[in-house]
Amino acid sequence: MFLQALFGEIGNPLKTLNDQGYEGLQQGGLIAFANNLIKLIIVIAGIYAFINLLTAGFDHIASEGDPKRAEAAKAKILNSLIGIVIMVASFALTAVISKIFFGSYDAILNPKIYGPGVPTSK
Repeated sequence: MFLQALFGEIGNPLKTLNDQGYEGLQQGGLIAFANNLIKLIIVIAGIYAFINLLTAGFDHIASEGDPKRAEAAKAKILNSLIGIVIMVASFALTAVISKIFFGSYDAILNPKIYGPGVPTSK
C-alpha cells in the first residue's frame, strides 16, 4: 500500500493485442530452443573435457612409474583433446556453413530473436 501511494498506479508498458500477445513480438520457437540447447550441451561438454583433462594429468603424475596407469592416463588425455578438437571443429564448420548460406558467420549460432517493442516488417 505504501508503494502504491508513493509511485501511483503502474500499468503494463507493452501494448497488448486483444489478449492475444504483444505487438511486435516474434517467438523464437523450436529453432531458438534447439540453438540454445546445442550451446548448453557444448558448454557442458567443454567443462567435462577440461575437468577430464585435469584429472588425467593428475593421474599421469600420480602413476609413479606404473606403465598401466600411465598408459590409461595418456589415453584419457588423448580422448579429452580429441573431444575438444571436435567441439571447436563443429563451431568452425557451423560458421563456414552459416557464411555460405546466410552471409554472416554467426547467423546460425546467434539467430535474431525479436522481443516486445522491436518493430517487425509487415
